[in-house]
Amino acid sequence: MTKSEYRRMIEQHKKSQRQQRIMRRVLVLLAAVCLLVFVAAFTTTAAGRDEQKTNKYYTNLCVAPGSTLSDIADVYMDSAHYEDRDDYIYEVCSINHLDQADEIRAGEYLVVPYYSAEVK
Repeated sequence: MTKSEYRRMIEQHKKSQRQQRIMRRVLVLLAAVCLLVFVAAFTTTAAGRDEQKTNKYYTNLCVAPGSTLSDIADVYMDSAHYEDRDDYIYEVCSINHLDQADEIRAGEYLVVPYYSAEVK
């Protein structure tokens, strides 16, 4: 092998190494950009969910004289979780094994659901 062939071979090797380094840098940069986009998207989605997160709880209440299930629904129903008042009343009747909504009487105790963002 002549001296010029040897130099050409070394130059080609150096050129190949430079190209490999450039390719690695491009891949690392691309991976970093993808990771940043993923983290940004996940953070935005998680933040949106945290604002809307509520927990379902149940409380026991004594029916006051003259109270109706509609009155109770006005106090405890969360419109974000029920389509209308009838859905809430249906759930209260189901929980308390009531056949009809007008079965409640003053002094009775009912279990009613409610939603709260507060963790209890």
